[in-house]
Amino acid sequence: MIILLSILKYEIKQFLRRPIWIVLFIVSIIFCIVLPRENFTDIYDLPSMVYFVMCINLLYLFYGAEEARFEQRNYLDEQVRNLPYQNKYRLGKLLYWSLISFTYYLIFFVSILSYYLFYLQVGFALSTFQTTFVYTFFIWFIPFFFSTIIGYILYSLLPNISCYLLIIIVWFLIMPYNSMLGFIPTSLGAWLINGDPNITKVISVYDMEIMKVNRGYYVQRSFMLIILVCLYTLLTFNLKKVGRYSLVLLLLFSLCIPYFSPFVPQINNRQTNSNIGQKNFFTETVLLEKATDYTLNNYIFDINHHYSKHNLSYKVKINVSADNSDIQLALLDDFKVKDIKFNNKNVTYIHQDNIIALSLPELHGEITLTAETETYDAIAPTSYELIATTPWYPMNPKEALNPYKNGNVESYQINLSELSSVTTNLEIANDQKLQGEAYGPTILKGNYKEKDNYLYPYSVEIEEIQINKERVFNEIENINDRLAANLAPSCESVIVTTLYPAFSANPSECYLYKNEDINQSNNIFTNVYLNGGDTSLFEAIFNNVIEHESWQNYLKREYDEETITRITSYYKRLSEEQRTQLIQKWYKEMEGTVSAEQMIQDMEDKYAEG
Repeated sequence: MIILLSILKYEIKQFLRRPIWIVLFIVSIIFCIVLPRENFTDIYDLPSMVYFVMCINLLYLFYGAEEARFEQRNYLDEQVRNLPYQNKYRLGKLLYWSLISFTYYLIFFVSILSYYLFYLQVGFALSTFQTTFVYTFFIWFIPFFFSTIIGYILYSLLPNISCYLLIIIVWFLIMPYNSMLGFIPTSLGAWLINGDPNITKVISVYDMEIMKVNRGYYVQRSFMLIILVCLYTLLTFNLKKVGRYSLVLLLLFSLCIPYFSPFVPQINNRQTNSNIGQKNFFTETVLLEKATDYTLNNYIFDINHHYSKHNLSYKVKINVSADNSDIQLALLDDFKVKDIKFNNKNVTYIHQDNIIALSLPELHGEITLTAETETYDAIAPTSYELIATTPWYPMNPKEALNPYKNGNVESYQINLSELSSVTTNLEIANDQKLQGEAYGPTILKGNYKEKDNYLYPYSVEIEEIQINKERVFNEIENINDRLAANLAPSCESVIVTTLYPAFSANPSECYLYKNEDINQSNNIFTNVYLNGGDTSLFEAIFNNVIEHESWQNYLKREYDEETITRITSYYKRLSEEQRTQLIQKWYKEMEGTVSAEQMIQDMEDKYAEG
């Protein structure tokens, strides 16, 4: 210990004798605060400093290389090799680098917090401070330390001027910038990134993952630490053959970590059918009317969030009472069904196009369904949004198509693997259990706030939500006028989502997207007023886009060109009042599921009336 302390003291003295690095480190902190200061409004803006942190990492890469160059230029390597405490010196060097990196990080971190607290006068809770410290520790300090080791190793292997070009190339490949451009596939690149591997996704998509260190980060940092320490030790330590072989084996073992680790650092965004645009839930499957004549109740869930990528699994038991043995359930294809039982006996089923078709041995009993997902976009490593109006769980297809018109109150009992940071429309019974009655369960894990009847993300202001809600209700009023309808969602509770860019509602809850600038008009129309089926012609007429080329091309996939031409021709001849009358007729009688033949006939008749 005394020797290590002496080595640390020696290295610190050497550092102070080279003031250029002190100046560079201080200037880098000043630049990293002064240049982006206009973008600092909240402590959660820290991830946006990614480019400045990348530059600091480049500085540490050069510093590590200069450390190796300094040793070679002064023949320290040969001198140390002849000393009895060579290995302790090399270990002390690692400790010194970690001390330099941590000291720099601490000054940087305190400077940033001071800027927020005293200049911007932005306060934050203790929990926010803890989140910020953990995030910056993993995304700032550890990469600074790793960059020093990488720079030292590279110059030791290539001790000439070309090493600096190699350092820039390596820096480019292992920095978050590579994750933005994707030169290395995400499955591999995320393990090599010396920074935040999800920076683009958390800033643009996953609000709840901002400054969250998922379990994959711990594994990835351990993975890099083992590799770098092994390489450094093989290069600098005086080891016997057994020691070298052991390190090589450890190095090879560590290279296998990405292949068998249950946790990965990246948010693997591979969404397939997670669209909340509910009229697109069922693209090919024909919904049989009698197959939806049943009631579901008494849901009992066991839900496991796997804290990696989009992984989540659950087992659910449901009481069913049907009029027919052949029934259809709605469940997004993202959720792969592993097993379905009826009264504890296996039953055959087909799951495609977001519909489960199965035949019940009896009309009354209990369905037990096990499902898992690796692709549902609303699930992330530390957060998720499971909302009642989307069939992430088995529900009646009619309810999935229009939860506002066809929603039913059911009882729910949900056992979660963890209740930390969970908000729900059910009652929280204990540390792991939710229960209650609702028009479907909504379970949100993340940093949400509640005020009055609003439940919303931390990043959204209540005034923004109220403006968005008012705009939605104005749109509903306009649609009611055009359709001669009187729908009026109560919105007893308003829930703001971060991952569902659409409006949806059931009889007691309204779901708004966080950004009021997103045009939700068509979502309001399809999700609240229509009940599914082929409504493409009706929507084209209602939205006055039947003549648009994009819609013409879309409709030609379903209808022949002559049919589209006839509809367009009659549409042009009709007055605005006549169009409105037909729209109201088609909505009142068919809820928009008007056929091309019926539309042409009605247009002909309306035109003949004058």
